[in-house]
Amino acid sequence: MITSTLINKISTNWYQCGELLQNKWITFLNSVGDESVTIWMVVPFILSLISFWLYAGIFTLMDLTNKPHFLRKYKIQVGMNEPVDKNRLWKATKQVLFNQLIITPAMLSLSYFAFFKYLNFPSVHVLPSMRSFLIDMSLMVALEEACFYYVHRALHHRSIYKYIHKQHHEWTAPVAIITLYCHPIEHICSNLGPISVLTVLIRPHILTVWFFIVLAILNSMTDHTGYSFPFSPNSVRFHDLHHAKFHYNFGVMGWLDKLHGTYKEDKSNVKKKIK
Repeated sequence: MITSTLINKISTNWYQCGELLQNKWITFLNSVGDESVTIWMVVPFILSLISFWLYAGIFTLMDLTNKPHFLRKYKIQVGMNEPVDKNRLWKATKQVLFNQLIITPAMLSLSYFAFFKYLNFPSVHVLPSMRSFLIDMSLMVALEEACFYYVHRALHHRSIYKYIHKQHHEWTAPVAIITLYCHPIEHICSNLGPISVLTVLIRPHILTVWFFIVLAILNSMTDHTGYSFPFSPNSVRFHDLHHAKFHYNFGVMGWLDKLHGTYKEDKSNVKKKIK
């Protein structure tokens, strides 16, 4: 009897929560508009800018001022970019802005008019179920790992490395803002392309796409901050070592690096774990 009552209460609360979220979603669509150009081009562009610069702003301020002092102990490559060189940072910032303000809108437009405008996607007016959201997000995360690994490794091939990917590796000790400091071709193939391809293949709800865009940006920026906090994912030191050594750790999660023999663990991190 008690179990039945508890299940009914949980079901009722879950339903009410879903109704509340659905109503909020409709209110949001009414305020921004539900035109396909808005949801596929304008909102993703704004979300990418806001998520990037809020995150980059915090860490760039830390890199320029070396404050707060109590966070310096979490710096991975001690003595590097302490403080960051302003001229190098400005050079990187200009390239980042070009990629964001020119290349990204161009790719969003191309993806929309070539694919998104004509394909069938779930109704924008109805939120996806939690089950659909989790399945689609899991698929996008797993497939994006494969896309990024193989594209990234290809960019390291000696026949093209110096023409494209070498620009990103000018920073052997990364800082947050250089996450998108790269050649426009790399920005298209490595940063934007996989998201467009996965969206076409999986056909998720637009909210799932937005969520994935923000998640991908924040995760990539976390891996480029140059800081490894107690709560930081393992991928931070994993990718920082890639910038320092070049020939290892091409992925994000490390699954394919272990499969292909390109995985290398940060020995300094191992020592800290042992202690």
